[in-house]
Amino acid sequence: MTDYLGTEAQRALLARGQAIHVLTRVDPAFTYYGRTVGLLEPEEQGIERLVALARVQGSSNNARMPNARLSRLRAEVEKAGLTVTHYARWVGGDETVRRAEALEQEIVLPEDLTVEEIDA
Repeated sequence: MTDYLGTEAQRALLARGQAIHVLTRVDPAFTYYGRTVGLLEPEEQGIERLVALARVQGSSNNARMPNARLSRLRAEVEKAGLTVTHYARWVGGDETVRRAEALEQEIVLPEDLTVEEIDA
């Protein structure tokens, strides 16, 4: 698993996520951001696929979970024997960008690793 960074457990998680992504990438119901495959939207029929993804990969997510449904989802997931981490939002501003650019200058990357900036 030399293509992945992190501890052995982290690299294994990334490898499992990438393998599941190969199977799910043509289905718009799934989301993948380089770590694990998750569900783009909550599913009306329940949490079976979310739980299955978490068990196979070691982690999963539901990308667009409305706050009004979060309590029910949490209870169902915990009843299945799993734990929940809730990220309320991902935000950043100009200061975040400046700090990231400063860190990019400070951190020495391995010779075979480069940073590519994608500007939309």
